[in-house]
Amino acid sequence: RELDVRELAIEDAYDGAYLTCGGLSNFSPEDGSRVLEVVERALVSGGRAVIEYADAAQAPSDVRAWQFVQAESSLFTDAPHLQLEERLFDADTNAEVVRHYVVPSDGKIFEIARCRRYFTDASAREALSAARFASLETGPGSAPGLKKIVGVKK
Repeated sequence: RELDVRELAIEDAYDGAYLTCGGLSNFSPEDGSRVLEVVERALVSGGRAVIEYADAAQAPSDVRAWQFVQAESSLFTDAPHLQLEERLFDADTNAEVVRHYVVPSDGKIFEIARCRRYFTDASAREALSAARFASLETGPGSAPGLKKIVGVKK
């Protein structure tokens, strides 16, 4: 089953939810708010949510960076290819855009882009507060560069 987490209609009530792998950082501000609303609706009163986010203290320092990769296979294709990666970081929005330009041996270039937002502890608390959570604590996340915040549904 393929579902859009931003549109889930959860009918059961849960005691807890966990959004892992820096999940909050992989959504636009609007979509991130919608995801937190879905989590809030899914929890019983007093239920806890553990939300991971990319730590702003670990954000890239380069405004623009390039990487070149030649590989027999990768996440993007099982065929030999060249891969150019462009990273653009905007310190004003604490957001990074990464574009992967993949050139397989058949010469048909394709592009994959993704965005990652970086949060401070304060901005993560603000996001949870807007979704009607009281923030309890922050701590290290499941991987380097990630943090987690625990919130309780009011």
